[in-house]
Amino acid sequence: LKPLSGYIVDFLKRLEFMGGWIDHGPAVCFWMSGFFFTQAFMTGVKQNMARKYKVPIDAVIWNFWIQKPETLPSVKKDMWHNDFERPDKGAYVWGLFVQGARWDPDRYGLAE
Repeated sequence: LKPLSGYIVDFLKRLEFMGGWIDHGPAVCFWMSGFFFTQAFMTGVKQNMARKYKVPIDAVIWNFWIQKPETLPSVKKDMWHNDFERPDKGAYVWGLFVQGARWDPDRYGLAE
């Protein structure tokens, strides 16, 4: 189990993330672990794509491009002002957790 202090730290980071969204608008790169209900965010991204291109939401698929690890520190420091620009399609995210796999930096992909 995680100590209570760890939950409080994460909770305060989430509040800061949501407060920044209110103050600055949508982030350029979203902290995925900071969402309380990640599925709603992902569905919203699909809905925006479907509306923009006037296609059924069921026709929208996911594609993923992994960015270089060197870009992460600037994103973690400030999700609104960093090395990225808001994408025309989709969303940049960071802070994903994976179970049953690990990141292989040599293959630049997931491994067992």
